[in-house]
Amino acid sequence: MVSRSSTVVVALVVVLTDAAPSSIDEAGTPLSPALMSQAAKLSSITAASKSANILYGVISPEHYKEYIIPLLFFKRISDMYDEETQKALEISGGDEEYAAFPENHSFKIPDGAHWRDVRSKPEDVGTAINNALRAIEKANIETL
Repeated sequence: MVSRSSTVVVALVVVLTDAAPSSIDEAGTPLSPALMSQAAKLSSITAASKSANILYGVISPEHYKEYIIPLLFFKRISDMYDEETQKALEISGGDEEYAAFPENHSFKIPDGAHWRDVRSKPEDVGTAINNALRAIEKANIETL
């Protein structure tokens, strides 16, 4: 079991170094797998928080969920759409028209509203995310 103080130390290392800690502590002792797992989780949370800060400006920690959860949702439905498209392509022998049928997807993602479309934007990323989420919401009124 990982102690609370170890978790705090790992959190500080992650935040202060802007990266996940190495698998060896200052004394040269390997960190336990449980502690490294804890560090990886904290690193992911820190990266997500920093991403939200970059996209929306500095926000207080109690409001992170308002920004991070929609980003995670957006990424997940885009991944699901890609997975469902791939599965439909395999079933249909590569028929892209069949793969695009709404019946093959849990959510409709309009053109220009996919995660990769937003990632390709060099500037105004926050606006691009908002526009993509609005377009997805409009296309999925019955589902959402």
